[in-house]
Amino acid sequence: MIPATTYNTTNRQDSRKRIIKKFRAIQHFVLAVFFIISITAKAQTAGASLFNSSQIHTFEFTFLQQNYWDTLEQNYIDDVYMPGEVKINGTLVPGVGIKFKGNSSYNNPSDKKSFKIDFNEFVSGQEYDGLKRLNLNNGFKDPSFLREKLTLDALNAQGIPAPRCTYAKLFINGTFWGLYMLVEEVNKKFLEQHFDENTGNLFKGDPHGTLNWQGNLQASYEDDYELKTNETVNDWSDLINLIDIINNTPVNNFYNALEEVLNTESFIKSWANYMMFVNLDSYLGTGHNYYIYHDSVSHVFEWINWDVNESFGNFSSGMNPTQLEQLDIYSMPSNPKPLIGKMLNNTIYKSHYQEYLCYLAEFVFNEYYLFPKMDSLHSAIQSIVYTDTKKFFTNADFDNSLTQNMNQQPGFTILGLKPFVTARRQFVSQSLENNGYTCTTGIYETANKNLFSVFPNPVRESTTIAAPGQKFSFFLFDVSGRLLKSESNIFNSATLFKNELTPGVYFIQVSTENDTQTKRIIMQ
Repeated sequence: MIPATTYNTTNRQDSRKRIIKKFRAIQHFVLAVFFIISITAKAQTAGASLFNSSQIHTFEFTFLQQNYWDTLEQNYIDDVYMPGEVKINGTLVPGVGIKFKGNSSYNNPSDKKSFKIDFNEFVSGQEYDGLKRLNLNNGFKDPSFLREKLTLDALNAQGIPAPRCTYAKLFINGTFWGLYMLVEEVNKKFLEQHFDENTGNLFKGDPHGTLNWQGNLQASYEDDYELKTNETVNDWSDLINLIDIINNTPVNNFYNALEEVLNTESFIKSWANYMMFVNLDSYLGTGHNYYIYHDSVSHVFEWINWDVNESFGNFSSGMNPTQLEQLDIYSMPSNPKPLIGKMLNNTIYKSHYQEYLCYLAEFVFNEYYLFPKMDSLHSAIQSIVYTDTKKFFTNADFDNSLTQNMNQQPGFTILGLKPFVTARRQFVSQSLENNGYTCTTGIYETANKNLFSVFPNPVRESTTIAAPGQKFSFFLFDVSGRLLKSESNIFNSATLFKNELTPGVYFIQVSTENDTQTKRIIMQ
Protein backbone atom coordinates (compact mmCIF):
# COMPACT_ATOMS: atom_id res chain seq x y z
CA MET A 1 0.00 0.00 0.00
CA ILE A 2 1.04 3.61 -0.45
CA PRO A 3 2.92 4.98 2.57
CA ALA A 4 0.58 6.65 5.03
CA THR A 5 2.32 10.00 4.66
CA THR A 6 1.09 10.64 1.11
CA TYR A 7 -1.07 13.61 0.22
CA ASN A 8 -4.78 13.37 -0.39
CA THR A 9 -5.98 13.33 -4.01
CA THR A 10 -6.69 17.05 -4.28
CA ASN A 11 -3.36 18.09 -2.82
CA ARG A 12 -1.61 15.55 -5.00
CA GLN A 13 -3.09 16.99 -8.18
CA ASP A 14 -2.37 20.55 -7.12
CA SER A 15 1.19 19.66 -6.18
CA ARG A 16 1.76 17.94 -9.49
CA LYS A 17 0.62 21.04 -11.38
CA ARG A 18 2.96 23.23 -9.33
CA ILE A 19 5.92 20.96 -9.99
CA ILE A 20 5.29 20.70 -13.71
CA LYS A 21 5.00 24.48 -13.96
CA LYS A 22 8.11 25.01 -11.91
CA PHE A 23 10.37 22.68 -13.87
CA ARG A 24 9.14 23.40 -17.38
CA ALA A 25 11.69 26.22 -17.66
CA ILE A 26 14.68 23.85 -17.33
CA GLN A 27 14.00 21.35 -20.10
CA HIS A 28 17.57 21.65 -21.39
CA PHE A 29 19.26 21.68 -18.00
CA VAL A 30 20.44 18.32 -16.63
CA LEU A 31 21.90 18.53 -13.16
CA ALA A 32 24.80 16.43 -11.91
CA VAL A 33 24.88 14.44 -8.68
CA PHE A 34 25.06 16.72 -5.64
CA PHE A 35 26.67 16.36 -2.24
CA ILE A 36 28.71 13.31 -3.09
CA ILE A 37 31.58 13.26 -0.68
CA SER A 38 34.21 12.74 -3.39
CA ILE A 39 35.33 15.79 -5.33
CA THR A 40 33.72 14.62 -8.58
CA ALA A 41 32.07 11.56 -9.98
CA LYS A 42 35.39 10.63 -11.60
CA ALA A 43 37.87 8.63 -9.61
CA GLN A 44 40.75 10.88 -8.65
CA THR A 45 44.05 9.47 -7.55
CA ALA A 46 46.37 12.50 -7.62
CA GLY A 47 46.09 14.28 -4.28
CA ALA A 48 43.95 11.57 -2.71
CA SER A 49 46.09 11.11 0.42
CA LEU A 50 46.02 14.86 1.05
CA PHE A 51 42.50 15.89 0.11
CA ASN A 52 40.49 12.74 0.76
CA SER A 53 41.78 12.50 4.30
CA SER A 54 40.28 14.12 7.40
CA GLN A 55 43.81 14.54 8.78
CA ILE A 56 45.16 18.01 9.47
CA HIS A 57 48.47 17.73 7.68
CA THR A 58 51.88 18.88 8.88
CA PHE A 59 54.20 20.78 6.52
CA GLU A 60 57.74 21.60 7.61
CA PHE A 61 59.82 24.00 5.49
CA THR A 62 63.60 24.03 5.87
CA PHE A 63 65.72 26.78 4.31
CA LEU A 64 69.52 26.65 4.57
CA GLN A 65 70.02 30.35 3.77
CA GLN A 66 70.52 32.49 6.88
CA ASN A 67 68.68 35.40 5.25
CA TYR A 68 65.95 33.22 3.77
CA TRP A 69 63.16 35.63 4.66
CA ASP A 70 64.79 38.54 2.85
CA THR A 71 65.31 36.29 -0.16
CA LEU A 72 61.67 35.21 -0.13
CA GLU A 73 60.58 38.85 -0.08
CA GLN A 74 62.83 39.73 -3.01
CA ASN A 75 61.73 36.63 -4.89
CA TYR A 76 58.11 37.71 -4.43
CA ILE A 77 58.93 40.89 -6.32
CA ASP A 78 60.77 38.92 -9.01
CA ASP A 79 58.13 36.12 -8.99
CA VAL A 80 60.68 33.31 -8.68
CA TYR A 81 60.97 30.30 -6.37
CA MET A 82 63.59 29.76 -3.70
CA PRO A 83 64.99 26.25 -3.16
CA GLY A 84 64.21 24.51 0.08
CA GLU A 85 62.92 21.23 1.37
CA VAL A 86 59.58 20.27 2.81
CA LYS A 87 58.61 17.43 5.07
CA ILE A 88 54.95 16.47 4.69
CA ASN A 89 53.51 14.32 7.45
CA GLY A 90 57.04 13.07 8.12
CA THR A 91 57.98 12.37 4.48
CA LEU A 92 60.91 14.47 3.22
CA VAL A 93 60.69 16.02 -0.25
CA PRO A 94 64.03 17.69 -1.10
CA GLY A 95 64.78 20.33 -3.71
CA VAL A 96 61.36 21.96 -3.88
CA GLY A 97 60.57 25.52 -4.95
CA ILE A 98 58.87 27.77 -2.39
CA LYS A 99 57.67 31.34 -2.78
CA PHE A 100 55.23 33.85 -1.32
CA LYS A 101 51.93 34.17 -3.14
CA GLY A 102 48.86 36.39 -3.21
CA ASN A 103 48.06 40.07 -3.45
CA SER A 104 45.99 41.27 -0.49
CA SER A 105 47.01 38.21 1.52
CA TYR A 106 50.67 39.24 1.08
CA ASN A 107 50.37 42.99 1.56
CA ASN A 108 49.78 43.03 5.29
CA PRO A 109 52.23 43.68 8.16
CA SER A 110 52.13 40.10 9.47
CA ASP A 111 54.84 37.57 8.64
CA LYS A 112 52.17 34.91 8.22
CA LYS A 113 52.31 34.97 4.42
CA SER A 114 50.71 32.61 1.94
CA PHE A 115 52.99 30.20 0.07
CA LYS A 116 53.13 28.30 -3.19
CA ILE A 117 55.10 25.04 -3.35
CA ASP A 118 56.45 23.61 -6.62
CA PHE A 119 57.85 20.09 -6.25
CA ASN A 120 58.95 20.13 -9.89
CA GLU A 121 60.77 23.48 -9.97
CA PHE A 122 64.30 22.22 -9.26
CA VAL A 123 63.88 18.45 -9.59
CA SER A 124 62.39 17.59 -12.96
CA GLY A 125 59.39 15.28 -12.70
CA GLN A 126 59.25 15.37 -8.90
CA GLU A 127 55.76 15.18 -7.40
CA TYR A 128 54.09 14.60 -4.07
CA ASP A 129 50.93 12.50 -3.96
CA GLY A 130 50.78 12.83 -7.74
CA LEU A 131 50.76 16.65 -7.57
CA LYS A 132 53.32 19.16 -8.79
CA ARG A 133 52.12 22.26 -6.94
CA LEU A 134 50.23 23.18 -3.78
CA ASN A 135 49.10 26.40 -2.12
CA LEU A 136 49.15 27.31 1.56
CA ASN A 137 46.70 30.17 2.19
CA ASN A 138 46.91 32.22 5.36
CA GLY A 139 43.25 33.18 5.98
CA PHE A 140 44.17 36.82 6.45
CA LYS A 141 40.57 38.16 6.45
CA ASP A 142 38.71 35.25 7.96
CA PRO A 143 38.66 34.77 11.74
CA SER A 144 36.69 31.52 11.29
CA PHE A 145 39.26 29.80 9.01
CA LEU A 146 36.17 28.31 7.31
CA ARG A 147 35.15 30.45 4.34
CA GLU A 148 37.51 28.98 1.77
CA LYS A 149 37.09 25.41 2.97
CA LEU A 150 33.27 25.53 3.12
CA THR A 151 32.92 27.15 -0.29
CA LEU A 152 35.35 24.88 -2.13
CA ASP A 153 33.83 21.80 -0.51
CA ALA A 154 30.37 22.92 -1.62
CA LEU A 155 31.52 23.56 -5.19
CA ASN A 156 33.23 20.20 -5.41
CA ALA A 157 30.24 18.40 -3.95
CA GLN A 158 28.12 19.88 -6.73
CA GLY A 159 30.54 18.66 -9.38
CA ILE A 160 31.58 22.22 -10.28
CA PRO A 161 35.26 22.48 -11.32
CA ALA A 162 37.15 23.94 -8.37
CA PRO A 163 40.31 23.07 -6.43
CA ARG A 164 40.15 20.89 -3.34
CA CYS A 165 40.91 22.29 0.10
CA THR A 166 41.96 20.95 3.48
CA TYR A 167 44.03 22.14 6.48
CA ALA A 168 47.73 22.05 7.29
CA LYS A 169 49.97 23.13 10.15
CA LEU A 170 53.09 24.89 8.87
CA PHE A 171 56.53 24.96 10.52
CA ILE A 172 59.44 27.01 9.12
CA ASN A 173 62.92 26.03 10.27
CA GLY A 174 61.39 24.45 13.35
CA THR A 175 59.09 27.36 14.30
CA PHE A 176 55.32 26.89 14.22
CA TRP A 177 53.95 29.30 11.62
CA GLY A 178 50.26 28.63 12.09
CA LEU A 179 47.24 26.96 10.56
CA TYR A 180 46.81 27.23 6.78
CA MET A 181 44.29 26.24 4.15
CA LEU A 182 45.96 23.72 1.83
CA VAL A 183 44.55 24.31 -1.66
CA GLU A 184 45.03 22.40 -4.89
CA GLU A 185 46.68 24.13 -7.86
CA VAL A 186 44.76 24.63 -11.11
CA ASN A 187 47.23 23.28 -13.67
CA LYS A 188 47.55 20.42 -16.16
CA LYS A 189 47.14 17.85 -13.40
CA PHE A 190 43.86 19.47 -12.42
CA LEU A 191 42.68 19.62 -16.04
CA GLU A 192 43.48 15.98 -16.66
CA GLN A 193 41.39 14.87 -13.70
CA HIS A 194 38.40 17.06 -14.43
CA PHE A 195 38.29 16.97 -18.24
CA ASP A 196 40.27 13.81 -19.16
CA GLU A 197 42.76 15.83 -21.20
CA ASN A 198 45.00 18.85 -20.68
CA THR A 199 46.33 20.00 -24.05
CA GLY A 200 44.06 23.02 -24.60
CA ASN A 201 44.54 26.64 -23.64
CA LEU A 202 44.08 27.48 -19.96
CA PHE A 203 43.50 31.18 -19.26
CA LYS A 204 43.32 32.88 -15.90
CA GLY A 205 40.91 35.80 -15.70
CA ASP A 206 43.29 38.16 -13.98
CA PRO A 207 43.55 40.98 -13.21
CA HIS A 208 40.51 42.25 -15.17
CA GLY A 209 38.98 39.28 -16.96
CA THR A 210 35.55 40.82 -17.46
CA LEU A 211 35.11 39.23 -20.92
CA ASN A 212 34.41 42.65 -22.44
CA TRP A 213 35.10 43.03 -26.16
CA GLN A 214 38.29 44.97 -26.91
CA GLY A 215 38.71 44.21 -30.61
CA ASN A 216 40.44 41.48 -32.57
CA LEU A 217 44.03 42.16 -31.52
CA GLN A 218 45.54 39.74 -29.01
CA ALA A 219 47.61 42.51 -27.46
CA SER A 220 44.40 44.21 -26.32
CA TYR A 221 43.73 41.32 -23.92
CA GLU A 222 47.18 40.43 -22.66
CA ASP A 223 47.08 42.87 -19.73
CA ASP A 224 43.77 41.46 -18.47
CA TYR A 225 44.25 37.67 -18.78
CA GLU A 226 47.08 35.18 -18.30
CA LEU A 227 47.75 32.21 -20.56
CA LYS A 228 48.85 29.32 -18.32
CA THR A 229 49.42 26.57 -20.91
CA ASN A 230 50.80 26.49 -24.47
CA GLU A 231 52.73 29.67 -23.76
CA THR A 232 55.21 29.04 -26.57
CA VAL A 233 52.48 28.83 -29.20
CA ASN A 234 50.78 31.82 -27.52
CA ASP A 235 47.60 31.69 -29.62
CA TRP A 236 44.68 33.53 -28.00
CA SER A 237 42.28 33.30 -30.94
CA ASP A 238 39.97 30.88 -29.10
CA LEU A 239 39.52 33.26 -26.16
CA ILE A 240 38.98 36.22 -28.50
CA ASN A 241 36.37 34.22 -30.42
CA LEU A 242 34.53 33.43 -27.18
CA ILE A 243 34.55 37.09 -26.13
CA ASP A 244 33.37 38.08 -29.61
CA ILE A 245 30.40 35.69 -29.42
CA ILE A 246 29.47 36.83 -25.91
CA ASN A 247 29.49 40.51 -26.84
CA ASN A 248 28.59 40.73 -30.52
CA THR A 249 26.11 37.93 -31.27
CA PRO A 250 22.58 39.15 -32.11
CA VAL A 251 20.02 38.43 -29.41
CA ASN A 252 18.03 35.97 -31.53
CA ASN A 253 21.09 33.74 -32.06
CA PHE A 254 22.84 34.23 -28.71
CA TYR A 255 21.74 30.96 -27.08
CA ASN A 256 22.72 28.74 -30.01
CA ALA A 257 26.03 30.52 -30.58
CA LEU A 258 27.08 30.44 -26.92
CA GLU A 259 26.20 26.76 -26.53
CA GLU A 260 28.77 25.99 -29.24
CA VAL A 261 31.69 27.59 -27.40
CA LEU A 262 30.98 27.49 -23.62
CA ASN A 263 29.83 24.89 -21.11
CA THR A 264 27.03 27.18 -20.01
CA GLU A 265 25.77 24.76 -17.36
CA SER A 266 29.08 24.93 -15.52
CA PHE A 267 29.15 28.72 -15.70
CA ILE A 268 25.55 29.10 -14.52
CA LYS A 269 26.25 26.87 -11.53
CA SER A 270 29.33 28.96 -10.69
CA TRP A 271 27.43 32.22 -11.14
CA ALA A 272 24.63 31.00 -8.87
CA ASN A 273 27.17 30.02 -6.21
CA TYR A 274 28.91 33.40 -6.47
CA MET A 275 25.55 35.03 -5.86
CA MET A 276 24.30 32.70 -3.15
CA PHE A 277 27.56 32.79 -1.15
CA VAL A 278 27.98 36.54 -1.94
CA ASN A 279 31.49 35.93 -3.28
CA LEU A 280 32.13 39.32 -4.88
CA ASP A 281 35.88 38.94 -5.36
CA SER A 282 34.99 36.90 -8.43
CA TYR A 283 33.70 37.32 -11.97
CA LEU A 284 30.41 38.48 -10.46
CA GLY A 285 32.00 41.46 -8.73
CA THR A 286 35.61 42.32 -9.45
CA GLY A 287 35.69 40.38 -12.73
CA HIS A 288 38.57 38.04 -11.88
CA ASN A 289 39.59 34.99 -9.79
CA TYR A 290 38.59 32.31 -12.26
CA TYR A 291 40.14 30.10 -14.91
CA ILE A 292 38.62 29.22 -18.25
CA TYR A 293 39.83 26.16 -20.14
CA HIS A 294 39.36 25.41 -23.84
CA ASP A 295 38.82 21.65 -23.92
CA SER A 296 40.60 20.24 -26.98
CA VAL A 297 38.13 17.33 -27.26
CA SER A 298 34.76 19.01 -26.77
CA HIS A 299 36.01 22.33 -28.20
CA VAL A 300 34.08 24.31 -25.60
CA PHE A 301 35.39 26.45 -22.76
CA GLU A 302 35.03 25.17 -19.20
CA TRP A 303 34.63 27.53 -16.23
CA ILE A 304 36.88 26.86 -13.21
CA ASN A 305 36.46 28.55 -9.83
CA TRP A 306 39.42 29.99 -7.96
CA ASP A 307 40.29 32.01 -4.84
CA VAL A 308 37.01 31.94 -2.91
CA ASN A 309 38.33 33.10 0.47
CA GLU A 310 36.19 36.29 0.31
CA SER A 311 32.89 34.38 0.19
CA PHE A 312 30.10 34.73 2.77
CA GLY A 313 30.12 38.48 2.14
CA ASN A 314 33.74 39.08 3.13
CA PHE A 315 34.44 41.30 0.11
CA SER A 316 31.92 44.03 0.77
CA SER A 317 32.32 46.34 -2.24
CA GLY A 318 31.34 49.15 0.11
CA MET A 319 28.08 47.51 1.20
CA ASN A 320 26.87 47.17 4.78
CA PRO A 321 25.79 43.79 6.26
CA THR A 322 22.13 44.20 5.34
CA GLN A 323 22.98 45.13 1.76
CA LEU A 324 25.21 42.04 1.47
CA GLU A 325 22.52 39.77 2.90
CA GLN A 326 20.00 41.28 0.48
CA LEU A 327 22.19 41.51 -2.60
CA ASP A 328 19.88 41.53 -5.62
CA ILE A 329 20.15 38.17 -7.38
CA TYR A 330 19.71 39.87 -10.76
CA SER A 331 22.46 42.46 -10.21
CA MET A 332 26.13 42.88 -10.93
CA PRO A 333 27.67 44.70 -7.94
CA SER A 334 30.33 46.57 -9.94
CA ASN A 335 31.38 46.95 -13.57
CA PRO A 336 29.02 45.28 -16.10
CA LYS A 337 29.91 41.70 -17.00
CA PRO A 338 28.68 40.93 -20.51
CA LEU A 339 28.32 37.18 -19.96
CA ILE A 340 25.98 37.68 -16.99
CA GLY A 341 24.12 40.56 -18.61
CA LYS A 342 23.46 38.69 -21.85
CA MET A 343 22.37 35.55 -19.99
CA LEU A 344 19.92 37.49 -17.81
CA ASN A 345 18.33 38.82 -21.00
CA ASN A 346 17.88 35.29 -22.36
CA THR A 347 14.80 33.50 -20.99
CA ILE A 348 16.36 30.02 -21.08
CA TYR A 349 19.55 31.00 -19.27
CA LYS A 350 17.69 33.15 -16.76
CA SER A 351 15.40 30.23 -15.95
CA HIS A 352 18.36 27.90 -15.52
CA TYR A 353 20.02 30.39 -13.19
CA GLN A 354 16.89 30.88 -11.09
CA GLU A 355 16.31 27.15 -10.84
CA TYR A 356 19.87 26.54 -9.70
CA LEU A 357 19.54 29.21 -7.02
CA CYS A 358 16.44 27.34 -5.86
CA TYR A 359 18.45 24.17 -5.62
CA LEU A 360 21.21 25.89 -3.67
CA ALA A 361 18.70 27.35 -1.22
CA GLU A 362 17.08 23.97 -0.70
CA PHE A 363 20.09 21.68 -0.49
CA VAL A 364 23.34 23.65 -0.14
CA PHE A 365 23.15 27.11 1.36
CA ASN A 366 21.02 26.40 4.40
CA GLU A 367 21.15 25.56 8.07
CA TYR A 368 20.66 21.82 7.54
CA TYR A 369 23.70 21.36 5.32
CA LEU A 370 26.15 24.07 6.37
CA PHE A 371 25.72 24.43 10.12
CA PRO A 372 26.85 20.87 11.03
CA LYS A 373 29.87 21.32 8.75
CA MET A 374 30.72 24.62 10.39
CA ASP A 375 30.48 23.12 13.87
CA SER A 376 32.51 20.05 12.94
CA LEU A 377 35.32 22.00 11.27
CA HIS A 378 35.41 24.60 14.04
CA SER A 379 35.90 21.85 16.62
CA ALA A 380 38.52 20.07 14.52
CA ILE A 381 40.79 23.11 14.16
CA GLN A 382 40.08 24.93 17.43
CA SER A 383 43.08 23.73 19.43
CA ILE A 384 45.46 24.51 16.54
CA VAL A 385 43.98 27.97 16.03
CA TYR A 386 44.44 28.70 19.72
CA THR A 387 48.18 27.97 19.43
CA ASP A 388 48.59 29.98 16.20
CA THR A 389 50.25 33.13 17.52
CA LYS A 390 50.70 34.57 14.02
CA LYS A 391 47.01 34.53 13.08
CA PHE A 392 45.23 37.75 12.24
CA PHE A 393 42.50 37.57 14.88
CA THR A 394 42.08 36.61 18.52
CA ASN A 395 40.86 33.30 19.90
CA ALA A 396 37.63 35.05 20.92
CA ASP A 397 37.18 36.28 17.34
CA PHE A 398 37.58 32.70 16.12
CA ASP A 399 35.03 31.36 18.59
CA ASN A 400 32.52 34.13 17.90
CA SER A 401 32.93 34.04 14.11
CA LEU A 402 30.14 31.49 13.64
CA THR A 403 27.46 33.51 15.36
CA GLN A 404 28.47 37.18 15.61
CA ASN A 405 29.37 40.01 13.25
CA MET A 406 32.70 41.66 13.92
CA ASN A 407 33.34 45.34 13.18
CA GLN A 408 36.83 45.17 11.74
CA GLN A 409 37.20 48.81 10.75
CA PRO A 410 34.91 51.72 9.78
CA GLY A 411 32.81 50.62 6.84
CA PHE A 412 33.80 46.94 6.98
CA THR A 413 32.14 44.22 9.01
CA ILE A 414 33.11 40.54 8.99
CA LEU A 415 29.79 38.74 9.00
CA GLY A 416 28.96 35.96 11.43
CA LEU A 417 28.59 32.87 9.27
CA LYS A 418 25.40 31.34 10.65
CA PRO A 419 23.27 34.52 10.81
CA PHE A 420 24.44 35.38 7.31
CA VAL A 421 23.43 31.99 5.91
CA THR A 422 19.96 32.24 7.46
CA ALA A 423 19.35 35.80 6.29
CA ARG A 424 20.79 35.25 2.82
CA ARG A 425 18.84 32.07 2.18
CA GLN A 426 15.59 33.70 3.26
CA PHE A 427 16.19 36.71 1.02
CA VAL A 428 17.12 34.66 -2.06
CA SER A 429 14.18 32.29 -1.59
CA GLN A 430 11.79 35.23 -1.27
CA SER A 431 13.30 36.97 -4.31
CA LEU A 432 12.84 33.83 -6.39
CA GLU A 433 9.29 33.38 -5.17
CA ASN A 434 8.54 36.98 -6.11
CA ASN A 435 9.69 36.06 -9.63
CA GLY A 436 7.57 32.91 -9.82
CA TYR A 437 10.02 30.35 -8.41
CA THR A 438 9.00 28.72 -5.15
CA CYS A 439 12.08 26.99 -3.78
CA THR A 440 10.73 23.56 -3.00
CA THR A 441 12.47 20.93 -5.09
CA GLY A 442 10.15 17.95 -5.24
CA ILE A 443 7.27 16.98 -2.98
CA TYR A 444 8.15 16.09 0.58
CA GLU A 445 5.91 13.41 1.99
CA THR A 446 7.51 13.36 5.44
CA ALA A 447 8.71 16.04 7.83
CA ASN A 448 12.48 15.65 7.45
CA LYS A 449 12.76 17.18 4.01
CA ASN A 450 16.56 17.08 3.84
CA LEU A 451 17.13 13.38 4.34
CA PHE A 452 17.56 12.95 0.59
CA SER A 453 17.03 14.80 -2.67
CA VAL A 454 15.58 13.77 -6.02
CA PHE A 455 16.63 15.94 -8.93
CA PRO A 456 15.50 16.73 -11.56
CA ASN A 457 11.86 16.14 -10.79
CA PRO A 458 9.87 15.77 -13.08
CA VAL A 459 12.21 13.20 -14.62
CA ARG A 460 13.30 13.71 -18.18
CA GLU A 461 16.14 11.37 -19.07
CA SER A 462 17.22 10.36 -15.56
CA THR A 463 17.06 11.49 -11.97
CA THR A 464 19.52 11.26 -9.09
CA ILE A 465 18.52 10.03 -5.64
CA ALA A 466 21.12 11.58 -3.33
CA ALA A 467 21.55 11.02 0.40
CA PRO A 468 24.95 12.65 0.92
CA GLY A 469 27.40 10.84 3.13
CA GLN A 470 24.91 8.13 4.04
CA LYS A 471 24.30 4.47 3.31
CA PHE A 472 20.70 3.94 2.30
CA SER A 473 18.12 1.75 0.59
CA PHE A 474 15.45 3.00 -1.78
CA PHE A 475 12.07 1.59 -2.81
CA LEU A 476 10.07 2.71 -5.84
CA PHE A 477 6.24 2.41 -5.69
CA ASP A 478 3.55 3.19 -8.23
CA VAL A 479 0.38 5.03 -7.18
CA SER A 480 -1.31 1.76 -6.22
CA GLY A 481 1.43 0.98 -3.71
CA ARG A 482 3.00 -1.78 -5.84
CA LEU A 483 6.76 -2.11 -5.32
CA LEU A 484 8.47 -1.72 -8.70
CA LYS A 485 12.15 -1.52 -7.80
CA SER A 486 14.44 -1.53 -4.79
CA GLU A 487 18.16 -1.24 -4.12
CA SER A 488 20.12 -1.63 -0.88
CA ASN A 489 23.54 -0.75 0.52
CA ILE A 490 23.86 2.38 -1.61
CA PHE A 491 26.32 5.06 -0.55
CA ASN A 492 25.71 8.72 -1.48
CA SER A 493 23.56 8.34 -4.59
CA ALA A 494 21.71 6.19 -7.09
CA THR A 495 20.38 6.93 -10.57
CA LEU A 496 16.93 6.14 -11.92
CA PHE A 497 16.44 6.29 -15.69
CA LYS A 498 13.31 7.43 -17.48
CA ASN A 499 13.25 4.41 -19.79
CA GLU A 500 12.71 2.15 -16.77
CA LEU A 501 9.15 3.45 -16.26
CA THR A 502 6.17 4.72 -18.19
CA PRO A 503 5.01 8.34 -17.74
CA GLY A 504 3.12 8.92 -14.50
CA VAL A 505 3.37 9.59 -10.77
CA TYR A 506 5.54 7.41 -8.50
CA PHE A 507 6.83 7.42 -4.94
CA ILE A 508 10.42 6.93 -3.80
CA GLN A 509 11.03 5.88 -0.22
CA VAL A 510 14.56 6.16 1.18
CA SER A 511 15.59 4.46 4.41
CA THR A 512 18.81 5.11 6.30
CA GLU A 513 19.89 3.63 9.61
CA ASN A 514 18.05 6.34 11.52
CA ASP A 515 15.28 7.68 9.32
CA THR A 516 12.83 7.04 6.48
CA GLN A 517 11.35 9.52 4.03
CA THR A 518 9.06 9.33 1.01
CA LYS A 519 8.89 11.71 -1.95
CA ARG A 520 6.76 11.85 -5.02
CA ILE A 521 8.33 11.95 -8.50
CA ILE A 522 6.84 12.46 -11.94
CA MET A 523 7.98 10.64 -15.05
CA GLN A 524 7.26 12.81 -18.08
